[in-house]
Amino acid sequence: MQEKTSEITNIAFSFFSKNAITSLRNASFVSEHFKERNISIISLLIGIILNEECLATRAIVEMGIDRGELLKTLFNGKIVEVVGDTNNPRSFSLS
Repeated sequence: MQEKTSEITNIAFSFFSKNAITSLRNASFVSEHFKERNISIISLLIGIILNEECLATRAIVEMGIDRGELLKTLFNGKIVEVVGDTNNPRSFSLS
């Protein structure tokens, strides 16, 4: 049963762009930091903003918004470094 679920999830994520997968991965690290059970909208937004290659992030920068200040605001004034091992695969599930 677990293998079937994993296979379905892999198929679903195969349609996502590299940027979408990167943003989701970032969001999962942020979600862990916030000790969330599921990835929240705010964690997803932060995950997108942390992805420098993302069109949305580039649009934010082009609008003159300081990413660092925006992230500081989203983290309630705290400066947080979000790190993770990119070689360690993370599992995601769609619900």
